[in-house]
Amino acid sequence: MRARALRKSDWQLYGLFCGQATRQTDPLNVQLKGRCTLAKKNMGKDLYICFHDLGAWYVDDELLAWVQQNMNVTSTDSWNTAGLYSFPGLSAALKRRLESYRLGGAEPGR
Repeated sequence: MRARALRKSDWQLYGLFCGQATRQTDPLNVQLKGRCTLAKKNMGKDLYICFHDLGAWYVDDELLAWVQQNMNVTSTDSWNTAGLYSFPGLSAALKRRLESYRLGGAEPGR
């Protein structure tokens, strides 16, 4: 695995920095969250979001783009004033979208 120097601001942004376990040639930038939380400041960044929901972990690098196209997140007060949106729980549509990104835990709906 190749090392890459991170700026101090990178350490504040990324909760986890990995690569070898996924057999990637370059490390992955992974932001670890307690629940599904999206931030406007992460738009256009090569960033995986990792979060927990009901006993399962999900890792997705395209979630922000999918949510922008398929949900009303970007029209909420939270997104427009703070640049953040947090899902208290995953909707059925979001669970279907994320199924292939689930790392473990009970299957959705069980």
